[in-house]
Amino acid sequence: MTHKKINSCSQEYCFPVVLCLGSNVSDKAEKITQAVDALKRLMVLKESSAVYETADDNGTDAMYLNMVLYGFTSLDSKELTAACKKVETELGRAPADKARGVVPIDIDPVYHGDKCLSPFHLTRSYFMDGFKTLHIYEIYI
Repeated sequence: MTHKKINSCSQEYCFPVVLCLGSNVSDKAEKITQAVDALKRLMVLKESSAVYETADDNGTDAMYLNMVLYGFTSLDSKELTAACKKVETELGRAPADKARGVVPIDIDPVYHGDKCLSPFHLTRSYFMDGFKTLHIYEIYI
């Protein structure tokens, strides 16, 4: 996949990106909505999966709501990852949360341009269930 030129980014060329979102707190639907709103400041959103529920990988933590986003950003992969971590913090995530089994919001860049940043996600149903519903799925796989 090559970088695509679109008019809605601030730079001439923008990077296509795929992000995985998840939350397992009591107001998880609101956290997903807040994350999407915040991410729209970082990217031009082109397509999203529906919000869907998945079990935690370890089978003991609360159920998750997940969503997969596809869009374009002018940020490089390191800038995007840092910006996603900042959004997580703004929405209440603390470093010790995952170890406690509580995840207010998790935002993982999985693809940036034609590079897979997180091959691990390609083996997880919480990502693949949403990713497979996007029209760009077959381009990446």
